[in-house]
Amino acid sequence: MDKNLESLEQFLGEWYGPPARSKPPLLMQSAAPEVLLGWNSIRLQWDHEIIAQNYPIPLDELTSDGDLTPFWVENQGGWMWAFDSHLENFVYDRDMSNPSNDWEPTGETLEEFLVHATVVEALLGAPAQKSATAGSGQWILSHRECRILSFRPWGWPTPGATLARGENWLCMIRPSQTSVDSQVILLGANALEDLAWVDHAPETIWSVFLAAETIPT
Repeated sequence: MDKNLESLEQFLGEWYGPPARSKPPLLMQSAAPEVLLGWNSIRLQWDHEIIAQNYPIPLDELTSDGDLTPFWVENQGGWMWAFDSHLENFVYDRDMSNPSNDWEPTGETLEEFLVHATVVEALLGAPAQKSATAGSGQWILSHRECRILSFRPWGWPTPGATLARGENWLCMIRPSQTSVDSQVILLGANALEDLAWVDHAPETIWSVFLAAETIPT
């Protein structure tokens, strides 16, 4: 998928179903960057919340911290993302666990980050999920319908994560933080049967999560 808001709208329609309403006008009275206002306008088209874990700081609470303006927060407060307060186009992230940690450039523009973050949230909030720690998850990337999404990896949850998409599923493969030479695999879909193709992977024990709420398709 392209890393722009138009492509994001198409993805959301495919993942969550048609929007419930037309796109509301931009809140141009806000001092937030126009691309962030555009993303928020897209978000409001769906009744289903498109944010599952990490979240944006409300537009009226955005505050510049010198050269950077924090706008996105990991749900435990362990990581934050900020855009350049002057150029409003480049995104930085910071591990908040140590006050001495600096803001680091993600290599993504604000628009690219918002598309990336929304896809990650779709995966983390998927009604059907399978996860496992295995020696390698590269075999998933060789699946006939798999498309690797060319987002730049963040420092969170671990450096080196790869996002991929199939016809009806999303996947994140990242290095394990606790097991050397292993990878953590997370797959998400709207229905468990869309993940049945991984059940016979050799030497892989899957944990399964099913949400009480399912998304109509």
